Amino acid sequence: MKKRISAAIALCLALVMVLAACGNDAAPSNASTPTPASASSSGSSSGDAAAADSVDTGALDFVTVQWYLPPPSADMSNQASVMAVANEIFREKINAELEFIFLDWGVYEDKMRTMSAGGEPWDVCMTASWLYNVNQNASTGAFHPLNDLLNQYGQNILKSVESSYWPAVTFGGEKYAIINNMAYATLRGAGVSREMADKYGLTLTATKEHTLRELEPFLQQIKDNEPTMTPLCVVDIAYPMCTDNTFDFLTNPICYDLTDGKVKTAFETAQRRDDYHVLADFYAKGFIAKDAALISDYTIESQSGKYGVFFDGGSVTEDGSKISVSYGFDCVNILAGVQGVIGTGTIQSALSAIGRNSKNPERTMMLMDMMFEDAFLFNTLCYGLEGQDYSVITGDTRSFSDDLFVEMSAETKWVIWHPWIGDLFLQWPSALNTAEALAKFRYDNEFGKVSPIIGFVVDMDPIMTELAQISAIGDEASAILNTGTLGSAEAVDAYIAETLARMEAVGLSTAVAEIERQIAAWR
Repeated sequence: MKKRISAAIALCLALVMVLAACGNDAAPSNASTPTPASASSSGSSSGDAAAADSVDTGALDFVTVQWYLPPPSADMSNQASVMAVANEIFREKINAELEFIFLDWGVYEDKMRTMSAGGEPWDVCMTASWLYNVNQNASTGAFHPLNDLLNQYGQNILKSVESSYWPAVTFGGEKYAIINNMAYATLRGAGVSREMADKYGLTLTATKEHTLRELEPFLQQIKDNEPTMTPLCVVDIAYPMCTDNTFDFLTNPICYDLTDGKVKTAFETAQRRDDYHVLADFYAKGFIAKDAALISDYTIESQSGKYGVFFDGGSVTEDGSKISVSYGFDCVNILAGVQGVIGTGTIQSALSAIGRNSKNPERTMMLMDMMFEDAFLFNTLCYGLEGQDYSVITGDTRSFSDDLFVEMSAETKWVIWHPWIGDLFLQWPSALNTAEALAKFRYDNEFGKVSPIIGFVVDMDPIMTELAQISAIGDEASAILNTGTLGSAEAVDAYIAETLARMEAVGLSTAVAEIERQIAAWR
């Protein structure tokens, strides 16, 4: 089947998974166990309605719900047309309209913080462990408590989300965010332009697991024959082929190691240390840019065309379709393995939260619940309009027929990654995720490695000072280690020892002991 790749999509649709996986930003410092400002969940303003499809819209005043997101693509110019179709459905079902407000990545968190701190009303926003941190904002009272709203207006959400996941967004017995179903046990690896893969006969594939070290022969070919290219793209916060599937991040850079059940820094895990040794060797061999430690934006770097091997585009697909859409040129994937463990940070990869000061929390919950029920509406908001942003290759979108397959247009002017706003498993099959891929995601989620401490969140209050200093040292070390700048395994080991000594001097043992005590009490 012909696959049309959209060069218009300039940002990686799956940004959430890269930042939720590797690097010092994998799990930003969690807030203390939240004790939000006192406020009860608002009751219904719509009588006894329990779900959107039972609401008497004649009894509801018309409202506009505003949903804040970072921009998922560089070109969202079809917004007015897409929203006209979607809002016709919203008006019919819940007498409301939806307005997406896209805030640039560089200002998103500051703008949301400013609005919340100033008491400015907003309805719903994207939050995560890595973006506008869910733990911190539940703690400071920026988010609306959701238990009553979910019970009254969120029954489709409650039916769709695995019940064992809710502790990841529950604080003091109250849920503070909606979990947007996604592939938690995602396949990760690296990307290569199809041109370079074909030119040099790349033998690494997306169907067999490979190690970081196995990239070396291909990287050497790039170094020897492509003088304008850097063989491997790494940045200060992350590197390709990172899976982090032996530990569960707790708070930067401290994790729970599943191999021995101990709390430690990520730098002390065997998985990370081995990767750091390889990266240092690659740096010494000239495979990594000398200034890599000063570069942060992996998306721009991966899109630039100046690297032989780069980031995987958010997840690995056999045909490279997803990474090709993400970066705007034809790519192939190399598989490293299954990313991470299903833990608190993983579940917190893509969430939606209602603002504490929202004027319409009930209608907002009704609207969000529709993202877990109405497949046509949900996919319209994600794919855009048929004939403009996508085409139906086979099947019927209205009935979601078994043979349904849609194809994104090369001229797409609208796209939202499905887990940013709802349930991935309502996605219409496409090159982004085929029906087989979606079934595999479900299977992997069901049988993936689950952290034994899912739902645990560090109470930072007793060790706030220690963790702040440890995190600062960790950020500094990550930029050095993720980019191989030290140049040898011996230098890596010495630097890690020095880093741990610096952390010890500011209270690492105290912090680890307190976290271990909290885990024991939590259990």
